[in-house]
Amino acid sequence: MDKKDDTKWIELIFSIIVDGIGMLSYAYPFLGELLDIVWAPISMIIIGMLYKNVWFVAFNGVEELLPLTDIFPTVTINWFYYYYIQKRD
Repeated sequence: MDKKDDTKWIELIFSIIVDGIGMLSYAYPFLGELLDIVWAPISMIIIGMLYKNVWFVAFNGVEELLPLTDIFPTVTINWFYYYYIQKRD
């Protein structure tokens, strides 16, 4: 594997971690949704730096703030879109 492949797979692991942190709100039934208010902008900054896609950043922010939507791994889905649909290297 070359350096681009290493970066690609590190970004996948990082995307899964960001999604996992977002899903932690299910561990705290009422407090979790309040934690999402704090996590949403942090998540938006992180994925904005990773993928530089304004539409995805906005979609992720809305998804993090809406109740009961944290189960969707939007950052990992974006990684797949970024590397396999757009065919980025």
